[in-house]
Amino acid sequence: MGETRHALFPRIAKIQAGNPMSNNKPNNSLLYNFAHVLLPVLTLESPQELYWNINAVSGEQYLIEIYLKLAANMDTEDEAIYKRLKLSKRTLLNDLELFLIRMPQPKTAPEAIFIAIAFRVEKQLPLKRVVSVRYFTLERGISLLDESIEYFFCEWAAERKHLNYGALSDGKEQTFLQAINQKLQETS
Repeated sequence: MGETRHALFPRIAKIQAGNPMSNNKPNNSLLYNFAHVLLPVLTLESPQELYWNINAVSGEQYLIEIYLKLAANMDTEDEAIYKRLKLSKRTLLNDLELFLIRMPQPKTAPEAIFIAIAFRVEKQLPLKRVVSVRYFTLERGISLLDESIEYFFCEWAAERKHLNYGALSDGKEQTFLQAINQKLQETS
């Protein structure tokens, strides 16, 4: 696999020491650190560069590259889980470009089922300029009442805040996208 194109990539090495996004104790899960540490940092600290990388024809390959680099730095066996990372693009509210990342099946809470990165862009030929960005997750959770699986709609926001918007009825893509649309309409 070729060298990554991301300038913030050296920060991946620091992830094995703990989560710079929160004050909580470190989680050693590769899927957790990809969805809750690496991608939020890249999204919130370098949105323009991330947009260029994932909006490219090779956007999915870029995600796989950074996932594998994280796995190597965490000294974690990947077991080809990265092959289940899937990227798709949608348009929301006429001016938002949303990149939906389907994650491999989560094993524990709070690993992500889906990640959605919503970019508001201005078209400035020949490139697009990122005006704002939002980073959402649909996370696997466990009910405190009966230990059944629940699905939580969350967001990583500026100042490294993790916002939990509550449980959704299921872990389906359409349910997640509807929750994102509603949240974006509320805050637009």
